[in-house]
Amino acid sequence: MAVEQKDSWNGGELLFAGGTDWAMLGRGGGGKSKANPKDELERQEKYPNLIEPHRLKSLLDVKVAFIAAGSSAAHCIVGDVNGVCYTWGRNEHGQLGHGDLLQRNTPTAVAGLQGQHVVAACGGKHHTVVVTREGQSFGFGLNSQGQLGIGSIKKTKATPEDRQLSPVKALVDNAARVSCGADFTAWLTKTGQVRCPCACSCAGCWQAALLPCC
Repeated sequence: MAVEQKDSWNGGELLFAGGTDWAMLGRGGGGKSKANPKDELERQEKYPNLIEPHRLKSLLDVKVAFIAAGSSAAHCIVGDVNGVCYTWGRNEHGQLGHGDLLQRNTPTAVAGLQGQHVVAACGGKHHTVVVTREGQSFGFGLNSQGQLGIGSIKKTKATPEDRQLSPVKALVDNAARVSCGADFTAWLTKTGQVRCPCACSCAGCWQAALLPCC
């Protein structure tokens, strides 16, 4: 008879490699700025490409429970064993969740998630979605396609793009995992169901393919 062993893993250490110039990563031109050669050299010295895994000083004493990003994203998400969520990277649409559009070059705790125990996350091109231990989900960043799953898209003449700069609750309960594409999100619930943001205005075959989440 197999003996069930209790999981004794209590977090690990984050290692990072690759590009560090968040303002240029993922953009055209191979990630290079249009500055003159001297300025470009100085920029490369300030934001080097890390060809070997490095430890991040700001997380040296943090026991990391999960790491997340996305193939379309230019930002990172980390959660520690205490449920604290950290983000850093590009932030022109508020995808870091800090209530502003300022880029962060080092991991910064998301104050808007204080009191939540974050256990999973993923990043799209300009948005981030997290899942808590209680099964709730929160998103931040660009919501132009409804990718945050909050049930609405707010656009005005003054703000033609719906940006949620701080965490907002998604219309998903009992969530277990989340995965983001460039401009969409899918959740896996604890009952094994997959949920996508309701799209009542969808057209064509999607009208037959989608069911309301609530």
